[in-house]
Amino acid sequence: SSFATMPMRGLSGDQLYDSIVTAAGLPVRSDSRQRRQFTEDFRIDQVTEARRSLVQSLLLMNGELTAEATNAERGPTLQAIADAPFLNSDDQVETLYLATLTRRPSETERETVRHYLERIENPRDGLSDLLWAMLNSVEFNTNH
Repeated sequence: SSFATMPMRGLSGDQLYDSIVTAAGLPVRSDSRQRRQFTEDFRIDQVTEARRSLVQSLLLMNGELTAEATNAERGPTLQAIADAPFLNSDDQVETLYLATLTRRPSETERETVRHYLERIENPRDGLSDLLWAMLNSVEFNTNH
């Protein structure tokens, strides 16, 4: 038998903004210049569109909100995970996955991140890089 599947679609600017703010533990600013600009920059013309424009991709990689969310010294989620004395490196990675993608990392993802964190000087920077990668992933940016 055949089952219909819902097509993958990109999150609206409002949805993406709220998702980043929630994952990073940032304060909700419903009426801010940053939110208005972000939702305008990430407007999607077609509801079923899953791809971002080049400008949107660059803004997501290097924009003000992403920089704030992935700041290892000021981002509440990153701070809480990095400072928790009861979390070892693997637990930190799992907690960040749960907070961001609402799932545990696969064994392959866990191994890849473990090897990366072993090579980096500052573990906080490694967690920040991991959050940046997840916020920029197709999985985070789409409704599927």
